[in-house]
Parts: sequence; C-alpha cells; structure tokens
Amino acid sequence: MLESVGLGGDGDEVIAIENAFARFGVDVPVEDAPNWVTVGDVWSSLCRALPKAPYQPDAFLRFCTALAYETAVDPKKVDENTRLLV
Repeated sequence: MLESVGLGGDGDEVIAIENAFARFGVDVPVEDAPNWVTVGDVWSSLCRALPKAPYQPDAFLRFCTALAYETAVDPKKVDENTRLLV
C-alpha cells in the first residue's frame, strides 16, 4: 500500500479527480469534495454516482490508474486508505 497518491494540493488533485470520474463518464460531485482525504473517499463518491462501478471488472484499478496518472505512482499499490495529498 502507498501512503499517498502524491498529489500536491497545487491543482493537480483537481485534474486527477476529474480524470478519474471522466474515465467512467461521470460528472465530479463537487459537493463531496470537502470530505475527500483518501482514495476510498473519492471512490465512494464515484460509486454513489455510478452504482454499477464496484461490479465492473477491474473498475477500481482503472479508477486508480486515472487518479494516479498525474503523479506516475503505481496504481496497483493504491488502495482505499491511500491518502490523496502528500
């Protein structure tokens, strides 16, 4: 498990989260944003917006791949407890 996705809080987190939601064709639920600390927090928001997501093969890995693109961390090492910011 990674401690952090490595986002710096300098705007890269906005791009990363937009990429993750876009990967699934879902609008970012900005009202949830104040509660996002971990990857699991963002994943939960996606699952509320797209209830089928948890049942799609490799959905979490695809989500993590899109989320981690900005920082180039290994998405296979990301789990729900991984923090978004450094």
